Amino acid sequence: MKTTKLFIIALVSFLVLPACAERDRIITVNELPIKAQAFLKHFTEKKTSFVKIEREGMRKEFDVVFTDGSSIEFNSNGEWTDVTCRQSTVPAEIVPAQIQNFVLKNHPSSTILQIEQFRYGYEVHLSNGLEVKFNKNFEVKEIES
Repeated sequence: MKTTKLFIIALVSFLVLPACAERDRIITVNELPIKAQAFLKHFTEKKTSFVKIEREGMRKEFDVVFTDGSSIEFNSNGEWTDVTCRQSTVPAEIVPAQIQNFVLKNHPSSTILQIEQFRYGYEVHLSNGLEVKFNKNFEVKEIES
């Protein structure tokens, strides 16, 4: 019984403590997943301020913050989940064509300042203050002002 308790305590310590010890830390661009590093080619005109890894339990995310305040969030596989541009627009080549067409047709004087990618679809924030949610089939599901 005593040996079982010690084993459980050791096992929990081995699994939990390292995860708690390294929740957030600054890393270099070269420590990002390869897929995330490749995605950064769309932002060569921006200077990187810092790159951070965030851990929550077994899940990890990466944040790249640029000197102009823009940022990109990546999941553990290096796939982007959020691109936020503070002083410019989201690069057109990363926005799905269906979303670009919707914005051009319905809000021609607006630009995309933020795009988020979820399991169920996308959400974009426009320069006119609107937030538009799309499902996986790029159908508009909600527009908020």
